[in-house]
Amino acid sequence: MWLVLELILLFFIVFWGLSLLKDRMNDIGSTIIKGGVIIGLTGVIIVVAAALIEWHGKNEKKNETTPSENKVISFLQEMNPELNKKVIKIGKEITLADKKIQQLQNLKKEFPNQSLMINQKINQWQTLQSQLQQVSDNIHQEVEKAYVTYKIAEIQGKEKFSIISIELLKEANLALANAELTKTTIEAQINE
Repeated sequence: MWLVLELILLFFIVFWGLSLLKDRMNDIGSTIIKGGVIIGLTGVIIVVAAALIEWHGKNEKKNETTPSENKVISFLQEMNPELNKKVIKIGKEITLADKKIQQLQNLKKEFPNQSLMINQKINQWQTLQSQLQQVSDNIHQEVEKAYVTYKIAEIQGKEKFSIISIELLKEANLALANAELTKTTIEAQINE
């Protein structure tokens, strides 16, 4: 929707600019200039439109969740809000680790002579990120399985999920405690 509005606004601006040029240029030589300006502006419009389409497409893909994912997330929130909070926190920890890895990679580009020390820290953050991602994936798979079971037989599924969710909550707590310990260790090593 926004893409269409942006493109319409862009076309209005270009045609408004062309109408201003038309009023100022009336002889034959200016017709050639107008043609060049029109071709140039058309090229600019095409490039800007392509960039806008690509930008909107990337942003929509980043923010998309499938209807089935939404159902599983809603199910988790309804059945075990505490576990849902832990899953969200694990996601934030994964994002934090990703940012730290990116910062360290940028630092490595800036100071290639120190790559050995920087690579060591990158590996620590990547290990933490990998562990957290594995826990997150495991929890998601188990919750999805419980959701499907719940839909097949609601009473049995709810009872089964309450048992599974206790174990998953323990797993999430353990992963977050491990993440906190690893982060503290990494940061302590930096301060030494």
